[in-house]
Amino acid sequence: MEPSVARIAWAPWAFRTFAVVGAALFVASSLAVASDSDSDGIPDDVESYTARNMVAHEAGDGFFLRSRSVGAAQDDVFEVSYSGGEFSVSYAPRSPGPETVWYRIEFRRLQEYAPEDGGGLKETGTRLDLPRDNVTVTMSNVTTLDGEPQVRFTVAYATNPPGLFTVTVAASERFAKVDGGLVSPVEAKVDVEVRGWSWSSEATYLGVEVDVYTDGAAVPVVDDRSGDEVHGWASGERQVNVTHDGNTAFFSWADTALVDGVSRPVLSTPLELSGEGYDLTLLYERPAGAVASTILHDPKMGVESSALWSVWNQERPVVLSPDLALYAVGVTAIAALVAATVLLRRRRRAE
Repeated sequence: MEPSVARIAWAPWAFRTFAVVGAALFVASSLAVASDSDSDGIPDDVESYTARNMVAHEAGDGFFLRSRSVGAAQDDVFEVSYSGGEFSVSYAPRSPGPETVWYRIEFRRLQEYAPEDGGGLKETGTRLDLPRDNVTVTMSNVTTLDGEPQVRFTVAYATNPPGLFTVTVAASERFAKVDGGLVSPVEAKVDVEVRGWSWSSEATYLGVEVDVYTDGAAVPVVDDRSGDEVHGWASGERQVNVTHDGNTAFFSWADTALVDGVSRPVLSTPLELSGEGYDLTLLYERPAGAVASTILHDPKMGVESSALWSVWNQERPVVLSPDLALYAVGVTAIAALVAATVLLRRRRRAE
């Protein structure tokens, strides 16, 4: 009689366990995570809510890009343009409404540097002043690593040899995953490319001089961490901030660049008052033994958007999607539990 009693006592416990574990695993597998279908680290619902409307066009020797938020409590406008040798960035926190902060950037010259006695660097070797007017602007449409449409403007400077210096500015209506990291919809990705630079014998660095102009009411300041780094979208970036009336526009750059295909550190001189604006120089290290080099660096131009953050922080229903891997684990666990139950019952009968 004892084996029979044991089977009657064990069976309810097994089936209760079966029910509890099974229910828990299936519920967990059906909830799981908010969807991120393009694997860029930004949930799909956030990308949809923060997407913007963008208008872009080129005119042979210039371009214009305008990005407006959609559906924020107060929509804003972010603009990037190029004309006459200068890239302009502006921000209007209200749309329609006037811009409250802006800056202009000019890539003025390429200059070689060498170590000087007592430390530091001195100008040496080759210097190339970049033309303000003799450029060609080409517009193209591409797709980013996470499948986002991106408009791209390539500014090719007339140099000798041709193609020596180009600047490419690219933007999307949504968060986009690109080489170098994540770009928000209120930023433009910038590729600065020096192709086939012939080093003079004494040079150890090539500098790209960047001039920054503002309206005088806003003084540009260098921050050792970019806003994207603070937000967790990038690492190892520095940034020039231009702030006015509580609104900020910025120019940021990575602290590494590809020199002949190898990642190397990028140095920069202090931002200093110069004429009507401010200037700094980005310094790229010469590889040992290099005679000619190709340099690729990826700054960004953008703004801190109040509309983006108001939408980012607003409460909204969480869109859940099934986690198929967890679902499979649940099915496997339940199958194992059923098998164990059958095996134990057979052993009890055998007793």
